[in-house]
Amino acid sequence: MSVEFENLVRGYKVILGGLKACSEDICVKCINLESAQLKVTKGLKKLKMDMEKSTIPEEEKKGLSNKIEDLSETAEGIPLDPETCCQKTAGLCKLGTPCLATDLLKLITP
Repeated sequence: MSVEFENLVRGYKVILGGLKACSEDICVKCINLESAQLKVTKGLKKLKMDMEKSTIPEEEKKGLSNKIEDLSETAEGIPLDPETCCQKTAGLCKLGTPCLATDLLKLITP
């Protein structure tokens, strides 16, 4: 069970790296980035609650809890432009059909 939580933590770390990069370059004014940040934050809270209810040893819980808290801080620290809108609708999306911020979330959410 601990391996499952550890792998999810690793996944969130990668997703957050991608979202942070999006916020600095590709998806600067994208409203989907804001939505992705919110979903990651909620997902991390749920992950922490699930982990705390699990039967893994307390020492492992503490280590995972610290990692999840660090990831939560990272998620909340992703810079968002105050003036966001759907870049596809506005005809300004740099990627075209796929939405990178949304697609990144599909990697860790069922």
